[in-house]
Amino acid sequence: MGENTIDRRRLLHRAGAAAGGAAVVGVGALAAQPAAASSGSKRLEGSWLVEVPAGGPEGGPLVTVGSFAGGGVAITHDISPAGPPFTGSWAQNGNRWRATLWSGFPGEGGPGSVGPTARLRLRGELKGDRIRGTFTFTLFVPGQDPSDQTGTFSGRRIEA
Repeated sequence: MGENTIDRRRLLHRAGAAAGGAAVVGVGALAAQPAAASSGSKRLEGSWLVEVPAGGPEGGPLVTVGSFAGGGVAITHDISPAGPPFTGSWAQNGNRWRATLWSGFPGEGGPGSVGPTARLRLRGELKGDRIRGTFTFTLFVPGQDPSDQTGTFSGRRIEA
């Protein structure tokens, strides 16, 4: 049990927000919408550098890059400390937005074995070149009850 707890805790910290609880963001604006990535845009499309104050190892900060693309595509990738990418979808209503992203982790039984799956739900607000919001990170480990971690995030637009 101790070994599973450490692995679970490590996964929670790594994916911990990812998000970008974080706030999500890593691919970039579509070329068809160059204004979306410009400073002061009212659109979420583009990429964001996001910090989750207590999402990293041992409760330290987590830095992630999140991107929102046209068609509702969302990608986040933890960069400090490094973690796996999360992919999913997003929607915006005025200055409010939401996203749900997923990632998976290898199982311990070798190739093809089932490992943990993680879901990241983000709820945020856009104000000019800044985003902020809350996240719920749920870890699904085979044979165990799902576990949740919640938190806040804030970020700024990455200019091309």
